[in-house]
Amino acid sequence: MLWAPDTKMRLLSYKQLATVYAYMDRGAEAEKNIGLYDELKDSLFTTENAMAIADLQTVYETNKKEQTIRLLEKDNALKIEEAFNQEMLFAFIIVVILLLALGLFYNQRQKQKNILAAQRQEEEKKRINAMITSEEKERTRIARELHDGLGQLLSTARLNAASLEGSVEKEDEHLLQNTLNLIDQSVSEVRSVSHNLMPQMLMEKGLPDALKELVNTINSSKTLDITFDHAGFNMPLPASVEFAIYRVIQEVLNNMIKHATASKIDLKLALGKNELKIFISDNGKGFDTALIEKSEGIGWRNILTRLSLINGKFDVNSNPGQGTTVNIAVAL
Repeated sequence: MLWAPDTKMRLLSYKQLATVYAYMDRGAEAEKNIGLYDELKDSLFTTENAMAIADLQTVYETNKKEQTIRLLEKDNALKIEEAFNQEMLFAFIIVVILLLALGLFYNQRQKQKNILAAQRQEEEKKRINAMITSEEKERTRIARELHDGLGQLLSTARLNAASLEGSVEKEDEHLLQNTLNLIDQSVSEVRSVSHNLMPQMLMEKGLPDALKELVNTINSSKTLDITFDHAGFNMPLPASVEFAIYRVIQEVLNNMIKHATASKIDLKLALGKNELKIFISDNGKGFDTALIEKSEGIGWRNILTRLSLINGKFDVNSNPGQGTTVNIAVAL
């Protein structure tokens, strides 16, 4: 307890006077000084308590203000953070919406591209189909002209030449015989060309018989042995599909005959699950299949084109010195 010096002196004076008066047996004065001492002391205590309470009140108010300020600062920080989070959420939502819009735009654009590509592919397919159909019609017309026109003329010429047998001079008989042989060769050549352009067997009896006739024609040369197995295939196909398959097999065989220097070729037709499978293999010199894509010839391109029109695909397995195998599958 801190008191001012004069206050201390007064308290000390009251206390000493009370002691002196009590010693002098002057009780009233001693009692009076004791009362003044107690009154001054109580007054000082009350004042100091008031000051202490005021100080505590000040500290309390200060702490309360500081706490309020901290609470306000915390509340402001929370509000700022909440506002920032809301802004971030809003920005995120905007970004998501933009990404979804871009995704929808890209998907729509891709769909349009796919539709246009499919339309172009379908138009190209129709164009190629029309071209091949026109080509087959032209082949048929030329084959018929050769068979019915030139073939008949040659047959008539042979009959006329043959009628001279026995009526020419002996030294001219060899000329007549040579003429007859040349006419026979010409008839055979016309028949062969006509058959290659449009085999009658294909139109009359179907794919297996036409291929059998093709194989027999090649085997008749005695330079190559082709085996043909079609036991697993006995169903008729649309004429356009049979024509395409026949031309593809004919093209593959021609490639093998020209380039493989093979002595044996195996040809097999078989029915798979919802598809016709064709296997063609030779024992020739083989080749690097990567050259197919670089090839400038029309052979492989014709095969690809014809197969694409009938939902077909093919795979070539070959290596130099190991022969070649061609696998073809046509969806039915």
